[in-house]
Amino acid sequence: MLVFINYSNVFNLNILVNMKKEKLMFSHVGNGVSVCDINRLYNDDYVIVAHISYNRKIMYFTNTLTDGAKCEIEDFANLGNMAVSAFNPNAYALRPLPIIV
Repeated sequence: MLVFINYSNVFNLNILVNMKKEKLMFSHVGNGVSVCDINRLYNDDYVIVAHISYNRKIMYFTNTLTDGAKCEIEDFANLGNMAVSAFNPNAYALRPLPIIV
């Protein structure tokens, strides 16, 4: 992930420190990819902050995510995928991206 920060003012250095306070975990639990923040707990479970559907549409469940976390989720939705079976390497959690030649 590339982040461009304007260093013309000292106060912008706080962006570097606070850019990402979440630690995201991407998991496939049956339909698409669930995104949890493992720094947040609710009833001893990780809080689900977003869901990426099979068609790569993102649904956010909170509006407190930092820009860095949103960027990581959007990058995964646009470019990432995960295999869901060790026996079938063609089974993916998200719709496979088209091959561009």
